[in-house]
Amino acid sequence: MKVESSIYQAGKGWSDELGGADSERTLVFVFGAFEYAEEPARFEEVRAAYPSSEIIGCSTSGELSTRGFHTGSLSLLAVRFERSKLAMSVVELTGDASARERGKALIEGLEPEGLSAVFVLSNGAHANGSRFMEGMNEAMPEGATLSGGVASAFESFERMWTLAGGELSFDRAVAVGIYGEHVLVSHGTRGGWDPLGPTRSVTRSVENVVYELDGEPALDVYKKYLGKHADELPQSGLFFPLEVHPPGDDENPIIRAIADVDEAQSALVLSGDVPEGWKARMMRGSMDRLVGGAAGAVADALEGARGDEAVCLTVSCLGRRLVLGERVDEEYEVISELLPEGVTVAGFYSHGELSPKVLGRLCDHRNQMIAVTLISEARA
Repeated sequence: MKVESSIYQAGKGWSDELGGADSERTLVFVFGAFEYAEEPARFEEVRAAYPSSEIIGCSTSGELSTRGFHTGSLSLLAVRFERSKLAMSVVELTGDASARERGKALIEGLEPEGLSAVFVLSNGAHANGSRFMEGMNEAMPEGATLSGGVASAFESFERMWTLAGGELSFDRAVAVGIYGEHVLVSHGTRGGWDPLGPTRSVTRSVENVVYELDGEPALDVYKKYLGKHADELPQSGLFFPLEVHPPGDDENPIIRAIADVDEAQSALVLSGDVPEGWKARMMRGSMDRLVGGAAGAVADALEGARGDEAVCLTVSCLGRRLVLGERVDEEYEVISELLPEGVTVAGFYSHGELSPKVLGRLCDHRNQMIAVTLISEARA
């Protein structure tokens, strides 16, 4: 496996020469600030440098690379596999089809025979993330792993883009499939959020809108714990997500971000579905615990890692970046310190994370988490 990376920054150009790893077995990731949608020349440069490669990417709320955390840039990672094959699938996220149907179609666009791993990048502005995830899980062949992330844009969510085959779009999801028994994939997903208040039952909800917690108006319950931060909703909701899980499954909770509030109905609009009967508990951010969560995600991924050389794809939530503030560099630092020599890092701050809690489980659509995917290739 051959790996190369480069960073594009305005006024500086690309930090390293592009194209040395181009081949039909090369997968190129491009993560970048939303404003590069207005600079098509950058993507033309990537296509010209990697004419035989599969190219995917998305807009971000901050980029990660071997050089650390940065903004306003394009972070490129090219991975040339020696023994594994690649394929790409793309779906439009607008139109009459449901989010579940689109998720299923995205995976069905990949030949299932020999499929080992799938990495997905989506635009969450056009699809219910939970339903989209259900469709993908339904179509995934047994034994294959699924992970990925949702595009983001720090200052302009309506400008979120994805990249498929080097072509930029504002309403598509893209999946790349890696084939063969030689590709080695492991995952780690952690949060690092602290509990705030008791666990409650979701007594009335419709998809991603929670109307009642323990029979009380959900927004009223939520505001009791926010104090002065209640006046700053929905923005302050990123600092106080909900931890949710089905009854009896408190070992594998999912974090749901507060996407909006409905004052008229005293309801919480979450970034993913929360069915009636599920349990919910408010959480709050602690900078040390969030950084510790990043360390835990890497440690979990390393437990299942094999191979001599690897890439570490890191998808961390925008909400984590906001809580960490000026300490956001520490999340990258703990990742790089724990990874063995020879592992190349790339990733982005997202509007949602796609990762299984444990390798072999169905993939979940998450928020406010950090999801790590380690990919390597056996030499023999």
